[in-house]
Amino acid sequence: MHATREAAQESDPPAARKGWLFSIAPAYLGLFVWLAFFDEVWSFSAGAVQPRLTDGILDVVLAAFVGAGLLFLGLAFWGSKTGLSEQALAARTFGARGARVLTGIGLGLAHLSIYALAIGFAVETTLLGFVACGLIAHQQLGAVALGPLLVRSPVFLTTAAFWVFITATAESMGLAGVIAALMRVYAPTALVVITAVGGWIALQGKPNFEVETAAVTNSANGSFARMLYGLLAVAAMTAPRWGARAKSRRDLNLGAFFGIALPAIWVAMVALFAVLPSARQEFSIPPGLPPAGLSFRFVILHQLNPLVASVTLLALGLAAVAPAYFACHEYTERIAADGSPRVRKLAIWGGAGAAFLMVVPRPWLSLGDVAGLLGELVAPLIGAMLAASLGWWADSDEPPRTTNAAGVTAWLAGSLAGLALDGFARIFPGLAAGAFPPAFYGFTTAFVVLRMMWRPSRLGKANASGHN
Repeated sequence: MHATREAAQESDPPAARKGWLFSIAPAYLGLFVWLAFFDEVWSFSAGAVQPRLTDGILDVVLAAFVGAGLLFLGLAFWGSKTGLSEQALAARTFGARGARVLTGIGLGLAHLSIYALAIGFAVETTLLGFVACGLIAHQQLGAVALGPLLVRSPVFLTTAAFWVFITATAESMGLAGVIAALMRVYAPTALVVITAVGGWIALQGKPNFEVETAAVTNSANGSFARMLYGLLAVAAMTAPRWGARAKSRRDLNLGAFFGIALPAIWVAMVALFAVLPSARQEFSIPPGLPPAGLSFRFVILHQLNPLVASVTLLALGLAAVAPAYFACHEYTERIAADGSPRVRKLAIWGGAGAAFLMVVPRPWLSLGDVAGLLGELVAPLIGAMLAASLGWWADSDEPPRTTNAAGVTAWLAGSLAGLALDGFARIFPGLAAGAFPPAFYGFTTAFVVLRMMWRPSRLGKANASGHN
């Protein structure tokens, strides 16, 4: 049975379609509820010029609306029109084999990395909650030398192993629906809590922790907007499913605005305003904290009452296990999509083991950097798929069964463009102008390349060769 027919069987019937409030909003709102805690908003640099608050906000606003409009809505409209999954739509762009490699195995590995990042974030935040109330010391979170390597502390690894086991067990038991139902309650509540905590910190003004020598500047490469665009690119690959479940295009537009762009902007502004009073000061990093940057969690830990900080961090750390579970679920669905139950279990526990190994060493890239790199690889996939969706071949009954060279070439061109711009911005930060992150230019490059390469006459030959 061909990919399009298989996907059609997986799509929701018209009676099952729901409004944006009960379909799109909970899924994407949950992503941005923990977004502010998943990034180092500021970085340390001696003698640097102080940043302007408007720069950060404008970057996030542009990234949120462009990301929601281009990355989410384009694929969602295509899914709403056809009722097919992203795997079936990708087959019309990259061919059946190319789609299996890029949107199956490739995206599965992307979700595996997010799985590891979310587990590390959840464990770190939970343990910081214990630090806030004095149950453990900061030194117990520091790295431990293991030969030439620096690895996480024993208490960190023990907690990480427990959460990896819990998430893998939940996936093997098929609890995705239960977790989704819990997120519908948690996401709005957490958004209110984040707003209250961030507002309280911002109103306090001068930070409580010790002021000394290091200046604070905006992160290189626009890390907040770059990370937002990267995470949204990975999440937007599920947009065809939401398009197939939404009642109308109006629901998709409302979901993109109220469920994606607006929560992203709101949470980003809360985080930026919360760290701004601290960013205007000169201070040193307290002993025991890694010199990575001034994050929202850093400010919560040192600015709030110890009991309030402890409860807030523990709640946020436990809540971050939900995104870790969804990343585990997406990884399993893509890696073992057509496998037997035995293959599926092997994929679940193999992925869990890989995720644990990924959090063992002390990270040498920030969370925002990893999310940004994922965006530079995934956004071109979306650009190529949107270019394909605009042609007459988008509604053809059968995609090419082999790899479509035009689609894969467009993705490669977009990925190389995004990665090259990222590297250029790191080497020459003063020349890295522009409000959009590198992933946006990778998306645009893939779109343009495919529209130039994949003409109807060429596609007809590709389809003909694929069916013979």
